[in-house]
Amino acid sequence: MIGTQRSFTRTHLLASIAGFICGHNEAIVQPVLVGLLVDERHLTQRLAGLVSTIEMSGFAVGALACAALARRIPWYRLLATALLAGSLANVLCGLTTSTAVLMYLRFIPGFAAGLALSLATAAASRSPTAERSYGVIFACVLVYPVVILRLLPVAIGTWGVTGFFTVVACVQLIALLAMWWLPPPGFTSQTLTTHERFGPAKLAILAATAFLYAGHTAIWTYEERMGVALGVDSATVIQFLGTASAFGILGAVIAAIQRERLGQIWPQIISLLISVAATVTIVFSRSYSGYQVSAILIVLAWFYGAPYVNALAARLDPSGTVAAWSGGMFALGLATGPLLAATIVGDGSYSRIGIVAACMYACCLVLLLPVASRAQS
Repeated sequence: MIGTQRSFTRTHLLASIAGFICGHNEAIVQPVLVGLLVDERHLTQRLAGLVSTIEMSGFAVGALACAALARRIPWYRLLATALLAGSLANVLCGLTTSTAVLMYLRFIPGFAAGLALSLATAAASRSPTAERSYGVIFACVLVYPVVILRLLPVAIGTWGVTGFFTVVACVQLIALLAMWWLPPPGFTSQTLTTHERFGPAKLAILAATAFLYAGHTAIWTYEERMGVALGVDSATVIQFLGTASAFGILGAVIAAIQRERLGQIWPQIISLLISVAATVTIVFSRSYSGYQVSAILIVLAWFYGAPYVNALAARLDPSGTVAAWSGGMFALGLATGPLLAATIVGDGSYSRIGIVAACMYACCLVLLLPVASRAQS
C-alpha cells in the first residue's frame, strides 16, 4: 500500500464501529419504518417508499459532504451538531401527525447518519490491516440488527410510532458519545489534480459501491413486505430478519479471518454471484421457507463482500479521501435503491425489484474486477 498508516488502536476501532452502526442503522430500520407507515399511518407503499427515499437522500448528502465539511469545521463539533439535530428530528417525527412534516424531517437524521458513517469509514481506512479491521467492524455492526429488530417490535407494540422514533433517536445519541474517541479522519490537505484524486480505478470503485448498495437497499426496503405477502405477520418477519442478520456476522467473520488468502478477485465474484442468485429467488419464492433461505444468503453474501470493497478503497488511497467518498457512494446507493424500488413496486410487484437489483450487482462485478486485479498484482 502506498503511503504510511498512522496507528489504529482498539479504541479507534470501537469508535469506528459506533459510526458504522449509526450509519447502517438508517438502512437496517427502513423495512420497519416502511411497514409502520403503511400499517399505522395508512400510507400507500409508494408513498412510504418515498419517505424512506428522502431519509436516504439526506444520508447521501451528509456522507458526500463529509470530506469538504470536515476540512472547514472541527470534525467532532460538526458531528455533534448533526447528531443532536438528527435526534431531535427523530423525536419530532414521532410526535407529528402530518405526512408532509414527517417527509421534511426525515432528511435531518439521514444527513447526520451519513456524516457519521463517512467519518468512521475514513478513520478506519488508516488501519494497516484494512481487510481485517473492516471485517471486524462489519461483524460487530451485524450484532446490532439482531438486537434492534427484536427491540423495535416491542417498542412499537408499547408506544406505537413514537416508540420507533424514540429508539432510533437514542441510537444517534449513543453514537455521538462513542465517536468522541474516533481518530481524526486524516484527509489529505495538499492540492491534488482531479486525475490524481479520482483516476479510473478510484472512479470505478466509487461507482461500484453505489451500484452495490442500491441493489442491497432496493431489496431490503421491501423485504419485510415480501414476507408479509407470503401470509406471515409483520412482527414474525421482522424478528426473522433480525435473526438472519447473524449470518451476515458469519460472512464478515469469514472475511476477517480469510483476509487476502483468496486474493482480491475471488471474494468479489463469490459474493456478487450469490447476491444475484438470492435476489432473484427471494422475489419469485412462493413459500416462506424459500424466502428465508434467500434472505439469509443475501445478508451472508452482502457482509462477506463488503469488507473487501472497503479495503480496496483504503488501498487505493491511504489518506482516507476515497474511503470517505466511498461512504458517500454507499449513501447514494442507499438513497437510489429505495427510490427505484418505490417507483417500480406498484401495488406489490416485487419481481421487478429483484431483477433491477440483480442487474445492479452484475454492474458492480464488472466495475470491481479490474480494480481487484490491479490491487492483487
